[in-house]
Amino acid sequence: MNKVSIQKLLDAITTFRDERDWMEFTDLKDTAIATSLEAAELLEHFKWKTPEQVQGYVVKHKSEIEDEMMDVIFNVLLMVEQLGTDVDKKFFEKMKKNELKYPVRKVKGVNPHL
Repeated sequence: MNKVSIQKLLDAITTFRDERDWMEFTDLKDTAIATSLEAAELLEHFKWKTPEQVQGYVVKHKSEIEDEMMDVIFNVLLMVEQLGTDVDKKFFEKMKKNELKYPVRKVKGVNPHL
């Protein structure tokens, strides 16, 4: 897997936006809405399919699914830039909260969605 830094992605996103003079169209509210809409487009690929159908579908439509994933990541990172979020710090703070909320001794092997 090719690793890329969050900063490199942020630089690419802001350059893309700024070259098009889109700053005025990308306020935080609209970016949050766009993130949700892109996530819904990602979900469309899986709607009404059984787990078995998903396996075959993913093989044929992997590129389209990945495109939708990148749209979600694009918008999330745009929000990171808009909020001035320190991803390195905030990510690991959130992981610590998750570790406290879901301690291994209590949840190992248990579906967290039930």
